[in-house]
Amino acid sequence: MASMSARQPSGESEIRVRSEALFGQACKLEVLVAIADIGERPFTLSDLVEAPQYRSRYHKVLTDLCNAELLCRLPKEGRDVPYTRVPSVLWQWAQEYVASVTEMGHG
Repeated sequence: MASMSARQPSGESEIRVRSEALFGQACKLEVLVAIADIGERPFTLSDLVEAPQYRSRYHKVLTDLCNAELLCRLPKEGRDVPYTRVPSVLWQWAQEYVASVTEMGHG
Protein backbone atom coordinates (compact mmCIF):
# COMPACT_ATOMS: atom_id res chain seq x y z
CA MET A 1 0.00 0.00 0.00
CA ALA A 2 1.44 3.33 -1.02
CA SER A 3 1.73 6.03 1.58
CA MET A 4 -0.25 9.21 1.11
CA SER A 5 2.94 11.15 0.39
CA ALA A 6 3.67 8.82 -2.51
CA ARG A 7 0.13 9.19 -3.89
CA GLN A 8 -0.20 12.95 -3.43
CA PRO A 9 3.19 14.62 -3.66
CA SER A 10 1.69 18.09 -4.19
CA GLY A 11 -0.31 17.79 -0.97
CA GLU A 12 2.50 16.47 1.19
CA SER A 13 3.56 19.82 2.63
CA GLU A 14 0.11 21.14 3.61
CA ILE A 15 -1.04 17.77 4.97
CA ARG A 16 2.10 17.53 7.09
CA VAL A 17 1.65 21.09 8.35
CA ARG A 18 -1.92 20.30 9.36
CA SER A 19 -0.91 16.97 10.88
CA GLU A 20 1.74 18.71 12.98
CA ALA A 21 -0.83 21.28 14.13
CA LEU A 22 -3.42 18.64 15.01
CA PHE A 23 -1.27 15.86 16.45
CA GLY A 24 2.24 17.18 16.99
CA GLN A 25 3.50 14.65 14.40
CA ALA A 26 3.90 15.65 10.77
CA CYS A 27 3.25 12.19 9.34
CA LYS A 28 0.35 11.04 11.53
CA LEU A 29 -2.39 12.04 9.06
CA GLU A 30 -0.73 10.20 6.19
CA VAL A 31 -0.35 7.09 8.34
CA LEU A 32 -4.01 7.28 9.40
CA VAL A 33 -5.08 7.52 5.75
CA ALA A 34 -2.81 4.66 4.71
CA ILE A 35 -4.28 2.46 7.46
CA ALA A 36 -7.80 3.51 6.47
CA ASP A 37 -7.05 2.62 2.84
CA ILE A 38 -5.82 -0.85 3.84
CA GLY A 39 -9.14 -1.60 5.46
CA GLU A 40 -9.79 -4.48 7.82
CA ARG A 41 -6.94 -6.76 6.77
CA PRO A 42 -3.76 -7.12 8.85
CA PHE A 43 -0.80 -4.98 7.77
CA THR A 44 2.81 -4.35 8.75
CA LEU A 45 4.95 -1.25 8.93
CA SER A 46 6.46 -2.29 5.60
CA ASP A 47 3.00 -2.13 4.00
CA LEU A 48 2.79 1.55 4.95
CA VAL A 49 6.31 2.84 4.30
CA GLU A 50 7.82 3.21 0.85
CA ALA A 51 10.53 5.71 1.80
CA PRO A 52 12.97 4.25 4.36
CA GLN A 53 13.57 7.66 5.96
CA TYR A 54 9.98 7.62 7.27
CA ARG A 55 10.19 4.18 8.90
CA SER A 56 10.99 5.39 12.44
CA ARG A 57 8.39 8.18 12.24
CA TYR A 58 5.71 5.74 11.10
CA HIS A 59 6.72 3.27 13.82
CA LYS A 60 6.15 5.99 16.44
CA VAL A 61 2.65 6.64 15.04
CA LEU A 62 1.83 2.90 15.15
CA THR A 63 3.01 2.75 18.77
CA ASP A 64 0.85 5.75 19.65
CA LEU A 65 -2.19 4.20 17.93
CA CYS A 66 -1.65 0.92 19.82
CA ASN A 67 -1.40 2.84 23.11
CA ALA A 68 -4.66 4.63 22.24
CA GLU A 69 -6.25 1.22 21.54
CA LEU A 70 -6.92 2.13 17.89
CA LEU A 71 -4.64 -0.65 16.62
CA CYS A 72 -4.10 -4.20 17.82
CA ARG A 73 -0.61 -5.63 17.60
CA LEU A 74 -0.71 -9.26 16.49
CA PRO A 75 1.91 -11.97 17.20
CA LYS A 76 5.13 -11.33 15.31
CA GLU A 77 5.62 -13.18 12.02
CA GLY A 78 9.33 -13.38 11.24
CA ARG A 79 10.76 -9.87 11.24
CA ASP A 80 7.44 -8.12 10.74
CA VAL A 81 4.86 -7.21 13.36
CA PRO A 82 1.33 -7.34 11.98
CA TYR A 83 -1.37 -4.95 13.15
CA THR A 84 -5.11 -4.68 12.67
CA ARG A 85 -7.14 -1.56 13.14
CA VAL A 86 -9.89 -1.28 15.73
CA PRO A 87 -13.23 -0.04 14.35
CA SER A 88 -13.41 3.73 14.78
CA VAL A 89 -14.78 6.78 12.99
CA LEU A 90 -11.19 8.08 13.04
CA TRP A 91 -10.27 6.16 9.88
CA GLN A 92 -13.07 7.65 7.78
CA TRP A 93 -12.48 11.09 9.29
CA ALA A 94 -8.80 11.00 8.27
CA GLN A 95 -9.70 10.11 4.68
CA GLU A 96 -12.36 12.82 4.48
CA TYR A 97 -10.19 15.48 6.11
CA VAL A 98 -7.22 14.85 3.82
CA ALA A 99 -9.51 14.79 0.77
CA SER A 100 -11.08 18.10 1.78
CA VAL A 101 -7.69 19.76 2.28
CA THR A 102 -6.53 18.48 -1.10
CA GLU A 103 -9.77 19.51 -2.87
CA MET A 104 -9.64 23.02 -1.39
CA GLY A 105 -6.33 23.51 -3.14
CA HIS A 106 -4.43 23.65 0.13
CA GLY A 107 -2.59 20.51 -0.70
